[in-house]
Amino acid sequence: MSKRDPRKSAAVIQREINEETGVNISKRSIARRLVEAGLHGRLARKKPLVKLSNRKRRIEFAKVHGDWTVTQGIED
Repeated sequence: MSKRDPRKSAAVIQREINEETGVNISKRSIARRLVEAGLHGRLARKKPLVKLSNRKRRIEFAKVHGDWTVTQGIED
C-alpha cells in the first residue's frame, strides 16, 4: 500500500487494512514494518515559490557573474 501511494500514513494504512480484512493491526506495528522495508516516513519541507521578480534577478546575477572563479565571491 505504501509503495503504491507513499504519502499514506500508518494510520491510513491501518484503517484500510481493517476495512478490507477486518483484522485490527496497531499503527505502531505498521510503522515498524514500513521502517523494516526501508520506507521511512518523511514529509517534504514546504518552501515558498520563487517569485517572477526574484527569478529575473537571479537570472541577471547568473549572467553577470557566470565567468567568476570559485574564490571571487569570497573576497568581499
